[in-house]
Amino acid sequence: MLRVTWLVTLLLALAVGTACGPGQDGDACGVTADCAVGLLCDRGICSTTARTCVIDGECGGGEVCRRGSCQP
Repeated sequence: MLRVTWLVTLLLALAVGTACGPGQDGDACGVTADCAVGLLCDRGICSTTARTCVIDGECGGGEVCRRGSCQP
């Protein structure tokens, strides 16, 4: 019984450890801060591509359009 409890605890720890952290390319996001360094939150998806915009509504939540790009 102790081995089963230990195994379940280990599996839960691994699941939690891999579920957290910055989003990778293609992961869902709300703002650029949700993504890993070097990635941008573009329309709800972490991306390596540069985003351009004309109005704030084209940017992710909490970001604004400045000089043609979405920024926090």
